Amino acid sequence: MYFVRDWQAQPPPVAALTIGNFDGVHRGHQALLNKCRALADGQPVGVVSFDPLPIEVLFPERAQGRVTSTRQRIHELAEYGADVLWLLRFNQALAQQSPDSFIQRVLVDGLAVQHVVVGDDFRFGHRRAGTIASLRAAGALYGFEVHTQKTIADQHERISSTRLRHALSAGDVSAAGDMLGRPYALQGRVIRGQQLGRKLGFPTINIDVSGWPCLLTGVFAVRLELEAVELRHKTTHNHPFAGRLWDGVASIGYRPSVTDTVSHNRHLLEAHIFDWSGDLYGQRIRVNFIRQLRAEQEFSDLSLLIEQMQQDARQARALLKDY
Repeated sequence: MYFVRDWQAQPPPVAALTIGNFDGVHRGHQALLNKCRALADGQPVGVVSFDPLPIEVLFPERAQGRVTSTRQRIHELAEYGADVLWLLRFNQALAQQSPDSFIQRVLVDGLAVQHVVVGDDFRFGHRRAGTIASLRAAGALYGFEVHTQKTIADQHERISSTRLRHALSAGDVSAAGDMLGRPYALQGRVIRGQQLGRKLGFPTINIDVSGWPCLLTGVFAVRLELEAVELRHKTTHNHPFAGRLWDGVASIGYRPSVTDTVSHNRHLLEAHIFDWSGDLYGQRIRVNFIRQLRAEQEFSDLSLLIEQMQQDARQARALLKDY
């Protein structure tokens, strides 16, 4: 995927594109990308997105956190068919851009687009003044077609990133997975931790998720896989961990029962992988969250923590056996 960030950048032209925040790349986002691919007919598909998310700049007091990190959002957009991603740095200057200016700079001069696909509630530009009608008027002037994608809903209501955030805040990864059309997952590089889990009989891999506003906390049954990326000039396909999904149990949060002199109790994802022993330091791992087992809790001594960890592992094994 061709990736650019600057407002002044000159990305390659695309046949079709869509615009949005794409936090989580849920089933509604996937429908937009599918429509783009159909309209592009084998030609490049583009996405225009924003980082930080606009709400984090305009209304920080209302920001709820994110479904995924920026890096994971980029990876998922490529996975679902984006050939070009223009990830604009959202700031007050960009927020002040008029709809006409945004159309001219991004859609016409920037990407020379032929087809623009947006949701049926799409608004854009300063104070959200741009509408689908004004976008269509610009398309008639500049030579691109505007297509709308009907809202994707489940048995409850419209699928949205807001609903995803609410589900994750509650630990409901099952509901999140339904909205995503795949298990909710976090990706990251395995780092060195305090190695307390090894001493307690539950060696873990550690992934630091404190660099972005991750919403998830608790203990979960998980399935793990090695990301298929080039690492240290060697393909991860050659790693003994590669090629299958590994069951495990994971804790994500701030570990209130442990004083951590290594990560200083930052938001950390720790996963114990069943029936695996080996070195995964530096590797990028994808952790798929299947079901929440319990909320994060504090224990008065390590013996109680060990007893609970053993119970968590038994419960996760039983659940994943039938999943």
